[in-house]
Amino acid sequence: MSSIGVARPTTAAEAVASRPEPHGAARRGVTLIRSYPYHWAMAAVATAIIVVFFQIYFRADVTTAFLDGTARLNLARRVLDNAQGTPSVAQLGGVWLPLMPALESTMAWSDTLYRNGLAGSLISMVSFVALVVLTFDIVRSLTGQVIAGVAAALVLLTNLNILLFGTSTMAEMLLMAVLTACGLCVLRIETSAASGAADLRWIALGSLAFALACLTRYEGYFVTAGAVPLMALLLWRRGIRGHQLVATIGTLFSIPLLTIAGWLVYEWVIYGDPLYFMRSEYSAREIDVIGSGNNQLAGNPLHSAHEYLQAVRWSYADFVLALALFGVAMFAIRFWRTTATPLAPVFFLLIPAFYLASLVFGQIGLDTGTEYPYNVRYGIPIGVTLAVFAGYGVGQLTSLPWRKAGIALAVATIAGMLTVGLPSWQNPIENTAILQDNGTGLPDGSMEMAAWLEAEYSGGRILLEGFGWDKAYVQANSGIPLREFLTEAAPEMWQEALDDPVEHVDWIYIGSDPDDAVGRALATAPELTDHYLKVFENPAGAIYRLQEGAGHP
Repeated sequence: MSSIGVARPTTAAEAVASRPEPHGAARRGVTLIRSYPYHWAMAAVATAIIVVFFQIYFRADVTTAFLDGTARLNLARRVLDNAQGTPSVAQLGGVWLPLMPALESTMAWSDTLYRNGLAGSLISMVSFVALVVLTFDIVRSLTGQVIAGVAAALVLLTNLNILLFGTSTMAEMLLMAVLTACGLCVLRIETSAASGAADLRWIALGSLAFALACLTRYEGYFVTAGAVPLMALLLWRRGIRGHQLVATIGTLFSIPLLTIAGWLVYEWVIYGDPLYFMRSEYSAREIDVIGSGNNQLAGNPLHSAHEYLQAVRWSYADFVLALALFGVAMFAIRFWRTTATPLAPVFFLLIPAFYLASLVFGQIGLDTGTEYPYNVRYGIPIGVTLAVFAGYGVGQLTSLPWRKAGIALAVATIAGMLTVGLPSWQNPIENTAILQDNGTGLPDGSMEMAAWLEAEYSGGRILLEGFGWDKAYVQANSGIPLREFLTEAAPEMWQEALDDPVEHVDWIYIGSDPDDAVGRALATAPELTDHYLKVFENPAGAIYRLQEGAGHP
């Protein structure tokens, strides 16, 4: 007698196991997620936090609080919308390096994304997520501890000043992300060199990362120069010598050095001076040091170090600074005791070294002793260094002989970081200390000037000096197409208009600054009084309009 079999119910585990494996791109995607679960989790947390804080800062209208960010958006917009009337990458030239405005130009063609600042904020938001994930990966690789990577990430995730720059139109967050990518490549090259030859893939990625840093801000120049002897030393420690060492260094830094050389040639072709960014009237030295009278730090290393420390404390809690110093001390001890300790963390010390050197040599200005401190935002990029060494310090706690006690101490340290950072989230705008930097806020009369132009402008070209916070704001918020503003960004047309304004422009905007280039050029020109009528004036400057029947048809 035969029996009829009854199928046994399938368990959930068996059901999952019986599913067909994905193929092609789907399979590679699943493999990628399974291989880096902590990284994806960190990316998700960082994305959620920065989206929430973008909403907060955007609604408070502070994502464009730093008017240098607005000026960068203007540069990006002028790639397509400029006085010359044709697309022009020459608009990216000048004092600032071009990567941020170049990236913004891919979105700044949209009136909406340009005027509300999203063309810049989106880049900073993506950079913030990348920064958090890369920092986590570096510290986890250095210590072998997930908890150490989490601690490093929390330095960034809980800091309101970092979160503001992660939503702003400034270039700091992009800089921090690419410098962290450089640091990760340095670490990977060093660890792979233990096998006798550095991994060519990381050399290629490192070359790209350093090149991007050299296109973002001038910190990249200093860090790249400092990384050359550092890379030579760490490769030598790993047994790479002679021609192999020279070839590795040459391959890694040839593209970044060519990038620097290319920018110097570009400056020479456009402005006639390869060091225009250092020697022009628009350089940081001329404006931040000489023009603003902040030259008290030049030639004084101790005073410079103290002032820079105060700028760092403006943005980061003393608890984080102490933890980072502990991490530096633990790194020094481990490095002294064993040659197996990677030298790569030293790379991140090049960031504060840049600012100290720039202060001592009088290339940047800084003043933390006033009601509205000047350039304290220079303390922001060191957050990468603080995060790496704070995380490293937490990782060393877990390596104490009494492991359970070490883990408990590490957890308590992370709890302390949360205690310091999270309460400030209750009033984020009031507690974002960096908003008190003198680089934020509008000069007197700028808003009124932009509103007047929006209401009264009736067509025609406007001559003004494009440089300056007040004029950057007016150009971005008057509703007038940027192609109607004739600035020094179109050098030949600009000079022709200064020589003979009647034949070239219908409006003249003279800023209130005594050094305003238009005001200086036309101070004694009879055309200004004979053919133009002053139609508006306030603390931001004066507007002149060409009288009917005068000048060009």
